[in-house]
Amino acid sequence: MKKYEYWLHCLPEIGNATIGRLLKQFGSEQNIYDACQREDEDLKKILRQIRFDDEKIAHVIKSGKSTDPDIIYQHMTDAGIGFVTIQDNEYPLRLRNIAGRPYAIYYLGSLPEDGVPAVAVIGARNCSEYGRYVAGEFGRSLAKDGINVISGMALGVDGISQRGALEAGGQTYAVLGSGVDICYPPENRDIYEKIPKDGGVISPFPPGSEPQKRFFPERNRIVAGLSDAVLVIEARQRSGTGITVSLALSMNRDVYAVPGRITDRLSDGCNMLISQGAGTALSPEDFVSEIRMLWNRKQGKPKPSSHPDIDRPFKKLSVNIEKENVTGILKYVDVRPLSVDSIHQKRLKDDPAAEISDTFSQLASLCIEGSIVQVGSGFFYRQLSCNLRSKS
Repeated sequence: MKKYEYWLHCLPEIGNATIGRLLKQFGSEQNIYDACQREDEDLKKILRQIRFDDEKIAHVIKSGKSTDPDIIYQHMTDAGIGFVTIQDNEYPLRLRNIAGRPYAIYYLGSLPEDGVPAVAVIGARNCSEYGRYVAGEFGRSLAKDGINVISGMALGVDGISQRGALEAGGQTYAVLGSGVDICYPPENRDIYEKIPKDGGVISPFPPGSEPQKRFFPERNRIVAGLSDAVLVIEARQRSGTGITVSLALSMNRDVYAVPGRITDRLSDGCNMLISQGAGTALSPEDFVSEIRMLWNRKQGKPKPSSHPDIDRPFKKLSVNIEKENVTGILKYVDVRPLSVDSIHQKRLKDDPAAEISDTFSQLASLCIEGSIVQVGSGFFYRQLSCNLRSKS
């Protein structure tokens, strides 16, 4: 029952891994509740295994025995707070498939739909005027195209991009490093109150949880987990943004960055990411088109995007590609984005001794020439000749 799930998640010092162990031992949340009431020795044994001393164990059991599941659950629902656990069908699919997934998620408003593309927009809190402008433009463009904007509602880039999404009438989701009933930072109360009407405020922490420094890495994990791609707008070389990027890469999410001046320390992080292979977001329009193309490809439903330069190769390649005299590695590159590995496998059929490093090097050269285009993290597609484009 939901009230026992909520009771379990509210126990002090009990994290996701411990909840998993307890459920494996006792089978259900209600059984764990019953074990706590009788001060079960197996319950104490599991807590000792995770290095709880006797004082901490006594504190957990005392808290569990003195907390009435009916009362606390009713109080939460009366506040309009939604609550799902990993056992619920409503639990976001993107989170279900990541390592270290949270046992429970709380929300005000709604949770993001699994069938809608989502982009995390993150960056510096103390951003420049350039960063403020760019964050707002990208937030608006994503929202207008029906792409969910995910962020942490922090000062600077995060909050500005979400404010832009709201202004465009789109949906945005704010992941907090506190309970959903606590607005943090308080300076963003205006969007905190608006977001649940067109999206949701989300947290992996129980209501009433005050923001703590140790909560923010988990907040960043959820931001990355709920997204299909991450866009970085202004970040220092060493910053909290880097944590989110690392988490995103570990989840196989695409990472993009907006380039900046090499003399601007707020652009160091973005420029470094680009040099390491992140996608380059040069304009909101092109970025939105690329996200749409990648999303359609992942869904197995290639559809023309709103950007003509993306539409045209899909429309004309099947008719005109045979007329082109294609040589070298270019003949292994399709109009639809293929990974380096897929292109290399096609090449190996003709040249079994080919090295993948050489394949990547040649693809990079073709990108510089303009013959092919890189999208996402290591995907390439053919660029059609100008005379073919003119016929579209």
